[in-house]
Amino acid sequence: MSSNFNNADFVSLFLRLPRYEDLNFLFLLHTDERVMRYTGELCWTNIEESEELITNEIKECSTGICRYVVCLPNGIPIGFAGFRKWNFMPGPIDISFRFRYEYWNMGYASKCIELLKQIALQSLQLNALRAQVHPQNTYSIRVLEKCGFNFSHTFKWESQIWLAYQIMLAEQER
Repeated sequence: MSSNFNNADFVSLFLRLPRYEDLNFLFLLHTDERVMRYTGELCWTNIEESEELITNEIKECSTGICRYVVCLPNGIPIGFAGFRKWNFMPGPIDISFRFRYEYWNMGYASKCIELLKQIALQSLQLNALRAQVHPQNTYSIRVLEKCGFNFSHTFKWESQIWLAYQIMLAEQER
């Protein structure tokens, strides 16, 4: 007997603002080469980078354009995701997401993106979102496409070619 269900339909997550208690979690996440491989960022080398990130995100959250700690229902943090506005690229607000390696391929990224789309449309009243992805990051590309994002264009950032994906949120509501 075959089943036609999507694991993401059974995934439960919540997003919360980062706290200083997240220092170790964020440090471990950002020192994992598998997680950081296609982000365009270097792995962190000291825990002070976690403190700086949390301080900056807490400030940014007053605007709503910030990133959140992604947690399982029991409160265990498994990822970091949210919104970013890039000065070097005009256009829609970007989403970003990264998860602890042991939680990859379980539907969490798709569920997280759906939560971010709801926040973007309902709370931030955004019409569109964009995601930037390294061309070799095929897993993230598949997640974005599954969540309704379409390829928009390529661009060069720090001497590398990147892909931009975009979604019009109002069209998703129909």
